[in-house]
Amino acid sequence: MKLIIENGTIVNENRTFKGSIVIDNGHISEVVEDAVSPRSNCDERIDATGCFVLPGVIDSHVHFREPGLTEKADIESESRAAAFGGVTIFSICRTLFRRQPRSRRFTTNSKGEGRAAM
Repeated sequence: MKLIIENGTIVNENRTFKGSIVIDNGHISEVVEDAVSPRSNCDERIDATGCFVLPGVIDSHVHFREPGLTEKADIESESRAAAFGGVTIFSICRTLFRRQPRSRRFTTNSKGEGRAAM
């Protein structure tokens, strides 16, 4: 399947420019830096006029409230919210409680495995 996202404002590598992106079978095959749309046969065209086209966002510091504060949020709800906002990768910073014995503060937690949205 070939998709063209055209006429958007592309933000990438410390630059912003008007252009189009050609995606072929899920991979970016071409970035056209021009107001002219690529003349390529495609299955779908998306007009991104007035929109920013950004690469996936990396959030390097998140607190998903596990363990301990899952009444506020958990890995499933927070990773879904992150994915909806364009985050493609996140790094979980552990939520620590002073009440926990020191030996428990730095143990790994696998309760979230299989529940994350990405």
